[in-house]
Amino acid sequence: MKITCEIIADLLPLYYDGVCSENSRKCVEEHLAECATCKEMLEKMSIVKYDNTLKSERQEVVLHHTRTIKRKSLVAGIGVASVLCIPVLITMVINLVTGHALDWFFIVLTSLMMLASITVVPLVLEKNKGLWAMLSFTASLILLLIACAVYTGGTWQSYGQPALFITSACLILPWGVFLIIRYIKANTLVKAGLCVMFGGIFFSMIENVIYWVVEGVFRIQIMSASLSVWSENTIDANVFLLGLLSGCFIGGLLVVIGLLRKKKG
Repeated sequence: MKITCEIIADLLPLYYDGVCSENSRKCVEEHLAECATCKEMLEKMSIVKYDNTLKSERQEVVLHHTRTIKRKSLVAGIGVASVLCIPVLITMVINLVTGHALDWFFIVLTSLMMLASITVVPLVLEKNKGLWAMLSFTASLILLLIACAVYTGGTWQSYGQPALFITSACLILPWGVFLIIRYIKANTLVKAGLCVMFGGIFFSMIENVIYWVVEGVFRIQIMSASLSVWSENTIDANVFLLGLLSGCFIGGLLVVIGLLRKKKG
């Protein structure tokens, strides 16, 4: 009885893996010698098998590399944290020996916490590194302000609150840039343009906020700007106005170029 191509197609996987019987192997080979279609099917099976093998090996290599990088990052993070602990311990011992009751120890501790937030945190964590680094940096900065207020003998009302408000206002810039880069779905040029525009607006307004916190008076300095007059009364306002205009112009230009490139793509 002549063996049909359908039967050979069922036997080919067994034949390819070398697990079929001797009689089946001979039948398959005799059929392949006469049938180009089944022979081509066997060749395609070999190619698919080879591609799957390469894909599997590639995934294993990438996984191994990823694990190695994570392990090295964790070791580096632990190493940096250990180094940062040295001045903390030294400061604590010196404070206790000299009888300072750990006063300026907390300034050193919170300062090193700020350093750790941008070095250790990104190395140790695997996901949302930027977000956790920003959060830990913000928290450690606020703790540093509190430690400075306590050490200098200032009250929270007279020193801590203004410092906290001004610091919080200054943190709007890095947080704004971070949120634009992280969450706005756009190409690099559009994001860069938005960051430049945001930076120009921030630059023109931040001193107004500082005056408001310190002096209790809120004024928009650029309203008194006059680019034709550069005197003692207008120079600051002119600089802030130029910063605002430059940021908006350059940022807007980058946004337009980015949008045009996106349409062409």
